[in-house]
Amino acid sequence: MVEKSIGNLIEWGLVEEEDGRLAVTPLGHVVSIRYLDPMNIPNILGIIEKAKSYHDTILLYLVASSPDMTKLPVARREEEYLMDRTIEEDPELVDIIDWFGPEEIRSLKILYLLKDWINEVRDDELSSRFNIGPGDVSYIVETGEWIASSLSEVAPLLGMPAETAQRLRILSKRIKYGVREELLQLTVIPGIGRVRARRLFDSGYRTLQDLATADPRELARVPGIGPSTVRAILEFFGRAGEAERYALMEDAERRGLDAFMD
Repeated sequence: MVEKSIGNLIEWGLVEEEDGRLAVTPLGHVVSIRYLDPMNIPNILGIIEKAKSYHDTILLYLVASSPDMTKLPVARREEEYLMDRTIEEDPELVDIIDWFGPEEIRSLKILYLLKDWINEVRDDELSSRFNIGPGDVSYIVETGEWIASSLSEVAPLLGMPAETAQRLRILSKRIKYGVREELLQLTVIPGIGRVRARRLFDSGYRTLQDLATADPRELARVPGIGPSTVRAILEFFGRAGEAERYALMEDAERRGLDAFMD
């Protein structure tokens, strides 16, 4: 078993042997420090050998089919949906997968869960569509973020283009926050998640520059952006004094309204 394992590690380029001594390769080092299962390497090589390009769906399939990804059960009624969706949306995957076996179907379920997540499908709709609970979604998202980030370091060592590594890094962030790429810069602000980021973007606050000079009164008119979020935005941009004045003003208005209601 040891000899077979060492042979596999050498074949996959993770370990090299010279004069009877074993040494870890740069690829093996990255796989080790990122705690990836070595089986990721033959899995990736098998996919990129057939892939004609490395767009986001192919990269998501690398993540979804990783041996480190927990697979979810697939009901029989889900199988047809997953296969039909693959043929209609991503026919290139049909040639890569080659055979829709049980393992491949489970990987497709993870793929489309992650794909819908980063395209901002609502949490409740995800749970209904994929017959899973919110806890399952959170776990898949957390694992997917780690795998995508790790593969961004592995990709260049497997001869994949430099831009592919960058796409994987971006994909990792999109998985973390569950947003389209256009919202990523807004999510760096504490308290701004996928829902608030989308509402800000749709209200015209599309970049950090837009928010850096935003009028707090106007920000507060955005649905879902309450006083505490406005203060967090102001403080993020070093407008602590303005945030404090805004908080005092909001408190005075609230007390005035309470007095009026009394």
